[in-house]
Amino acid sequence: MSAWGTGNYENDAASDWLVDFKKYHSFDFIKTTLQATIDFPYDSWINEQAIGAAEVLCIIKGNYDKDFDIVSFEEWMENNFEKIKEQEIPADILGLALKVVEAVEEHSEAKDLWLTAGGDLYFQWCESLKFLKKRLQL
Repeated sequence: MSAWGTGNYENDAASDWLVDFKKYHSFDFIKTTLQATIDFPYDSWINEQAIGAAEVLCIIKGNYDKDFDIVSFEEWMENNFEKIKEQEIPADILGLALKVVEAVEEHSEAKDLWLTAGGDLYFQWCESLKFLKKRLQL
């Protein structure tokens, strides 16, 4: 059964990406994921992975969503992620993340799917992207 929800990790693509990130945990991996949405905006799987990558940047900065299971992620970070945690997030990657979230929000297959869902779900998805953009800028 596949997952599909308005939260940034409430879908299969972002959840699967997070598993891969835990293996390859690097800023290059994040940047490649973000760039994929710029290159392929009409692929919802790629859009959802990019949103997950942007969320990871917020988590690294300590600006995570209160609904995210931060306890297990922080536990994993403590054991596996020291090198990337100690580095400053490159400004070009933060800028790219913001650009990607705006692109997904404005015109992407993910947006088209949420528009089709309509009503409160579309509104909740839009709000989650606005909150993500705000946290990226903190």
